[in-house]
Amino acid sequence: AGVSGPQSEADGSRDTSGTHLEMKLWDIYYPEGWTENEDYKGDSETSSYGQLDYKQGDTVLAAVNISATVEDCNDYRDFLHTSGIDAHALAVDKTVEQKNIGGVPCVFSETTSWGEPVLTYMGRDVGSGTTVKVSISGEYSDPAVEKLISNLAFHLKDTGNEDYPWPWEGEAFTTDHEH
Repeated sequence: AGVSGPQSEADGSRDTSGTHLEMKLWDIYYPEGWTENEDYKGDSETSSYGQLDYKQGDTVLAAVNISATVEDCNDYRDFLHTSGIDAHALAVDKTVEQKNIGGVPCVFSETTSWGEPVLTYMGRDVGSGTTVKVSISGEYSDPAVEKLISNLAFHLKDTGNEDYPWPWEGEAFTTDHEH
């Protein structure tokens, strides 16, 4: 089982100057102006998460939360549903716009949290059974945010995982039971 998917393509375009933050499931290089939020960080074989803050003085202009979690596909499919993303259009018709984030194709959704704008990217690497998520709060359209995210790479091992069927693929069942 090697490293899965297209992130090796993304590696060639990364700017590897700056400070390197290396987690078990992802790594990123961040330039001056960004700082690690030490209060939001965790790393294990099945879950890596962290936050980088873009500050001007003491004011956080943007916060970027990055996570990769080896789990079933429930959170990912729930995100699709709550974001109003048509799962069939994504999985079968291939008509939902996605962006390659760290080597994983991700859907995205704009929302607000506590009155702040939030842009969330979420993707599913089926072979590794991993859901990736990058949420940007604050000034997510700032060019510094795009530059930072382009320096992210997920490191996911294909374990042969298969997600359970989409609703349109499964067999219908009923809870009615005749005795």
